[in-house]
Amino acid sequence: MTYIELAWVAGLLEGEGSFISRRTKTGYQISIQCRMNDKDIIERLQKLVDKGNIYNAIDNHANGWAWHLSTKDDVFKLAKQLRLYMGQRRQKQIDAIIETYPKIKSLNMKPFCLKNIKTREIVSSFGHKKDCDEYNLDVSHIGKVIFGKRKSYKGWIVI
Repeated sequence: MTYIELAWVAGLLEGEGSFISRRTKTGYQISIQCRMNDKDIIERLQKLVDKGNIYNAIDNHANGWAWHLSTKDDVFKLAKQLRLYMGQRRQKQIDAIIETYPKIKSLNMKPFCLKNIKTREIVSSFGHKKDCDEYNLDVSHIGKVIFGKRKSYKGWIVI
């Protein structure tokens, strides 16, 4: 995306967008949204950002269209790119997204239950750092969890 296109996206989201950062029952959620009646503008937004989903958003008065970006890494990246183009109110909302992002990275991960029967198989399958990174695990903690020195760690549960 060029600087001119980024400025266009920023202008549209300054007026019609929402930058959302909130705590939910299961962790944190960040997203960027834009709602309006003009489908062509929403489609242009999606084309420029090259991410997000478009859906029909029916309001009380008329059919509208919405673009929604909720993939945490995409939201974080776009929010950082847009921040300098935004007014104070939107910058505060973007700052909340930037503050929340590390919390999402550490809380929202794939849960596991480990049974003693399969511990050696699991230990051997997680011998590589990239496997641990995929599940947001520190290699040094896997053994502690599997061998009962800790009851749980980042979604791992020993039963």
